[in-house]
Amino acid sequence: MKEIAIVLESRENKKLIKTKLITKTVPENEIFFSGHVNEDQEYYLSLLGMGGEGVDGRNSFINLTSSQWSNDIDFIKRMKERLSKTNKIGYLIEHENCFEYWIKKPSMDGMSKSFIHITIKFTEIKGDDCVLLIPSDSTNIISQNNKIGNNTLDSLWKVTQLNAVHDKNLNPFNIDTGRPFTPQEWDHHLINLWKTKYYISGNPEPICYYFPKEDLDFNDLCYETGDFKSYTLADYAINKQLEQDYLVYIIRADCPDEKNMQELIKLY
Repeated sequence: MKEIAIVLESRENKKLIKTKLITKTVPENEIFFSGHVNEDQEYYLSLLGMGGEGVDGRNSFINLTSSQWSNDIDFIKRMKERLSKTNKIGYLIEHENCFEYWIKKPSMDGMSKSFIHITIKFTEIKGDDCVLLIPSDSTNIISQNNKIGNNTLDSLWKVTQLNAVHDKNLNPFNIDTGRPFTPQEWDHHLINLWKTKYYISGNPEPICYYFPKEDLDFNDLCYETGDFKSYTLADYAINKQLEQDYLVYIIRADCPDEKNMQELIKLY
């Protein structure tokens, strides 16, 4: 048997609302996992608060292929208008490693003006994988081993610390005291930054953080190394940068120096 990770995400206007990580074992000879994920899709939707009455599996949705969908704002607006003329509650787009839903947001008057965007992404977890990196605009989960995963965490740690310093330069006041930060308060703020600002609760076994692109100075991560990418002016001119939010799950601490999970929590 081998293990797969299934990451559930719900967003509205591109902002993360809820996420959950589920692991599942499948036969060792399995190559494609969509069938194992598909059989529990209704359950996964219910975990994100989108199941129950009105949701009848695939019959509730207009099914599309990935080539039939676009994340362009005008396209989504047109698809919203099209949906209002049907008895369906949303769209289901199937990708190789992801089931993507665009569901009408429930409203009191029945006239929904926005979509809830839900993704059910899945990938295999190999024996030395420690970090799952989930870019907001990708249908993939990037599973990283200890070396690359820790480098990813280090890169994110450095840029969020720099972002915090920049914010302090703009506004030196501690919101808890109403006075400028003392050196001790500022050190405490930086040490606990991830716990207070980026930590996502509701996942007791793994550690989960959510990093908005604004707090990363719109930097992009290299999935193969864990470093931030460098762009030239020519790259920016053709909009080569992706500028994504990142969801990060630390799933285990199989570190060479035998740090346990609690020690890893203290670091990040």
